[in-house]
Amino acid sequence: MKPSEGKAWAYIYDHSKEHSEFTTKVHDMFIHTNMLNPLKFNSLRNMENEICAMSASLFHGNPIKTVGSVSSGGSESLALAILTYRQRA
Repeated sequence: MKPSEGKAWAYIYDHSKEHSEFTTKVHDMFIHTNMLNPLKFNSLRNMENEICAMSASLFHGNPIKTVGSVSSGGSESLALAILTYRQRA
């Protein structure tokens, strides 16, 4: 399968050779870091708190008392939602 030849229909996005080189360089710079670690990136703790407070507000919860977390998505998010529902029930 060669995305640059238009033979891939999904999940692969080919922009240009320069763009691929740039994204590869950025990936290589940060491959060993976890951007969801609020202990290393203080701004993430603030963002997570704001997202949880906004979500609480949307569901008529108390933004001060409601707790939550932000996950990386995909299977992790689904598993955490099911776990939370099970514990709540």
